[in-house]
Amino acid sequence: AATRARLKHASERAHGETLRHAQAVAACGPRFTGSDGLDKVLLYVQSELARMGWDHTEAGKEDALAEPPPEKTVRRTEFHVLAPRDAGSRIELPAAPGGATAVAAHALMPNAVQTCATPPNGLDAPLVYLGLGRDEDLDGLDVAGKLAVFEFASGERWLWAFEHGAKGAVFLGGAAGEGETVRQADAKYLALLPVHFPRVYVRAAEAAPLREAARASRRAVLHDRMTLAEARAPVLEARIQGRATAREMLVMCHADARAVAPALSYGGQEAFAIGEWLALFEHFAAHPPAFSLRFVLFTGHWQQQAAERAYAWAVKEAAGGQIALSVGVALDPETDALILTDETIADAVRPAQYWCLKKLLFTVDRREPGWIDQLEELSERPAADRGDTPSKYAFYSGRPTLPGSNWSLWLAPVDQWPPLSHSIGFPTANQMMAQLGTISIALVTCGGYRQKHFTCDD
Repeated sequence: AATRARLKHASERAHGETLRHAQAVAACGPRFTGSDGLDKVLLYVQSELARMGWDHTEAGKEDALAEPPPEKTVRRTEFHVLAPRDAGSRIELPAAPGGATAVAAHALMPNAVQTCATPPNGLDAPLVYLGLGRDEDLDGLDVAGKLAVFEFASGERWLWAFEHGAKGAVFLGGAAGEGETVRQADAKYLALLPVHFPRVYVRAAEAAPLREAARASRRAVLHDRMTLAEARAPVLEARIQGRATAREMLVMCHADARAVAPALSYGGQEAFAIGEWLALFEHFAAHPPAFSLRFVLFTGHWQQQAAERAYAWAVKEAAGGQIALSVGVALDPETDALILTDETIADAVRPAQYWCLKKLLFTVDRREPGWIDQLEELSERPAADRGDTPSKYAFYSGRPTLPGSNWSLWLAPVDQWPPLSHSIGFPTANQMMAQLGTISIALVTCGGYRQKHFTCDD
């Protein structure tokens, strides 16, 4: 009964604190690496850690990160990355009824290293409205020398406009984010080809004048002010001393967000992961486990995990010794199913070393119930019918299984291997630790595609 009560108290508090932190993070505004919003998030995190007793801050040195942070201290280490930055894009409508009008616009991600910025005086050209880019929308239209205006849900049709001589593209946001999905966002830039073709996004609230002007074939001046600049990518660390050993487990998360228009990187879904990270810290600060825990919060994650790669290299001598394993945490609100996985996207691992986790989590010996079964028994959460077996939780472990693959065998019994639909599509903050040969796992929400991820509407 006492254990059941502690579990109920911990889960309810963690749930409430996760939501509170997520709301606070969201209120900081866009948080692309190098942004004012991200600086506000880090200040918020440091203030929360200070409230919990970690009220001293010291500057970290990259060559000394293998050593744990001092007791009750937040260690802040500055890394530097190359990040896109919108210096203030806009569209001018010189011939608008009632006089010239300036419409706020947001430059899209560079094509590879090509920022696609316009000349200082902008790009003056007629507008042409191409709607969703369907064949019937394009039929008979001449786009050469013009600015192509699309609805956001137009896929990759801007490439058709580029191939037919257009000078740039404008994407209009839809009402209530209609058509704004991660698939659509991914289609609006080229990650590998440095094609110079200015592209901007106009939010739904400001889109009507552009839509009307494009349908009337009026002229406009596009100012795309995308740049690439060196940005600070701080990493925060705070350590909870374990009851039994000074050896550490790393609990890792990232604070920055991304969007196809970097100035609109609100990252609403990813805010829950930061909330989860803080809620876990508060719980373990009050109830220290046997192992010491080093909580690590990254920025620069969406710059090819640059800060995380530098951090992993800096602690490489401690991996497998002082650092026993690393755990990346990430939640999003699309689903309540969880997965614990050695998923590292394309990296080879030694699956046998994960056997200890399988024995702890799952009942592989009926004399020793695993943690998941114990939670099922202790939890007062009502059971939900999830198919073959009613369960209070949907918890998978391992990698999504492929025909002939037995990789997941090492992390879960066969009935709890994840289906292909539960594969993880986004890297977690711990991923680079797997390069060091140490145990590195991700505890994340699965079964959700993060439909709004990378969009300007998240």
